[in-house]
Amino acid sequence: MPWRFLDAGRHSAWKGSSCRRPKTCTEPDIKWVHHRQSITCHRDVVFSVEAYGDDASARLLAAGAVTSSQRDIAMKLSLPVLLAALIGSPAHAQTTQDNRRDAVLWYEAFDQKNPALLDQILAPEWVDIPSPPGVPPGPAGAKRTLAMLTTTFPDLRIAVEDIIQDGDKVVVRSTISGTQRAEFVGIRAQGRRLSIQAVDIHEFKDGKILRTWHTEDWMTGLNQLGAFER
Repeated sequence: MPWRFLDAGRHSAWKGSSCRRPKTCTEPDIKWVHHRQSITCHRDVVFSVEAYGDDASARLLAAGAVTSSQRDIAMKLSLPVLLAALIGSPAHAQTTQDNRRDAVLWYEAFDQKNPALLDQILAPEWVDIPSPPGVPPGPAGAKRTLAMLTTTFPDLRIAVEDIIQDGDKVVVRSTISGTQRAEFVGIRAQGRRLSIQAVDIHEFKDGKILRTWHTEDWMTGLNQLGAFER
């Protein structure tokens, strides 16, 4: 049985290629229901198409069940439903969870002084935007930054405050804190402590972080370190 027409109000069905659309369904405003692969008119008459390798829409047209314009409307309406189904699928949910988890590992690498985590989450061509002068791409560049920060601030801590995900990008707001024990951007160490906010956007591709855009409140941090004192 390639398809069947079901009157949802009377629970009766018509089978076979000679079936025509019931007279009760005369309105053109129809919608495509992805789960059942069915077209529904607003008088509650359902044309349920069960296609087994055949072109279901062509069969409906041949049977006179729908017009070509109605078929086109239905296909357009199906796109949001299909996208919603994909976004809500277990595979998509798992990818979302994995990306959020891996984004958090970036902060754990600095907070726990564990550069091996960077090899796990960064793509070989990863870039830091903006990137400090002379810092190479990939995990090697991130490790150099980690070494510099943890040498300057031995008690460096980074706490994740918020995580927001949009598609393949994960946005993280964090708090960076630590006590300066070595010269930093020309500022001599005075044992002062900084605590600043940072916002990063991590772009994922094939399960790895490909790019990181970052913004830190260094104006507040430099002020806390005494950079503007005379």
